[in-house]
Amino acid sequence: MLDAISPRLPTRIFFVLAVGLITELLLSSPLPVPEGKGPHVVFLIGEREYRTNETLPSFAEKELIPRGVRVSYVLAHPKRLHYFPNIELIADADLVFLSIRRRNPPLEQLSLLKEYLDKGHPLVGIRTTSHAFGLRRRQPPPKGHTTWENFDQEVLGATYRGHLDKESANMGKCFFEINRQALQHPILKGLTLSREVTRSSLYRSNPLMESTTVLAYGGITDRPEREPVAWINQYKNASIFYTSLGHPQDFNLPIFRQLLINGIFWALGEDVPEIPKKERPYGAPGAR
Repeated sequence: MLDAISPRLPTRIFFVLAVGLITELLLSSPLPVPEGKGPHVVFLIGEREYRTNETLPSFAEKELIPRGVRVSYVLAHPKRLHYFPNIELIADADLVFLSIRRRNPPLEQLSLLKEYLDKGHPLVGIRTTSHAFGLRRRQPPPKGHTTWENFDQEVLGATYRGHLDKESANMGKCFFEINRQALQHPILKGLTLSREVTRSSLYRSNPLMESTTVLAYGGITDRPEREPVAWINQYKNASIFYTSLGHPQDFNLPIFRQLLINGIFWALGEDVPEIPKKERPYGAPGAR
């Protein structure tokens, strides 16, 4: 069907059409588990603010698939926002990657995620996942659906308390930098200590639980406040990596992409493999 799209269409229009067709396919049931021997990462996506339904597949295509990772996507239904077709795929996942904002799945769907975590399987979360399964002001969920109000504290080891200052990110005043006290952690391997500007407004995430280790802090220029923006946690026997960064422009930063790559493979319990030279995407680390 894509072959019928005119090659003269602007790139953005072509991408939107392609995403629409792919989304339609992803909503069909059931989806097969990708073949191969590499780890299987399932992206569970349900948010409309940061376009992670675009940025995460692009990231996976450039950084994970060339490293041998098998990738699946479970997207929230575009009309039934709290429903995730094909969420059963997480039962076959080696790692679940969450990008969700204020969704309340049916009880049986959220139970699948809880069962996955209870078995000690790893999870990576990004940006709005800190308030993934709770509605504003503790509103009741839709009939037949459920919440996980304390997901931030129980699983991520944080206390989400909203934005520190939304406008500062738009003015280019938000930044993040590596925690020098955690330089020996494998997730920080190969990352620079430079301060990077981010378009992600800072979340209030403190206090963190004692089980966490902060890997990066964020701040606002000319202000003393610091908030953790990347950390690890242990939920029961499950390894957890989370970052509150994730604005679309953050994916243009090599340090942010490498942070995600390292976090994913750390949670999998594996070293980060090199991309074979013949498969290196243009612009990827090590490409020429």
